[in-house]
Amino acid sequence: MDAITMYLDGYKHGAPTQEAEAIDMEVVASMKCRRCGGRCTYDGWHTSGSYVAMAICQECGHEEEF
Repeated sequence: MDAITMYLDGYKHGAPTQEAEAIDMEVVASMKCRRCGGRCTYDGWHTSGSYVAMAICQECGHEEEF
């Protein structure tokens, strides 16, 4: 999902808590893209009762929800 879609669907950027964001950023820092092996960065979105955490490859743009 791209940022525009998430925003239009009512999601706010980031994790629901700073603790969750810190943990997920640490997880993503050790991940490599399944498509190309590139380095990934964290991107999170949340609404009341829903949280989407994604790893986004900086090389090829592949997105993976985890």
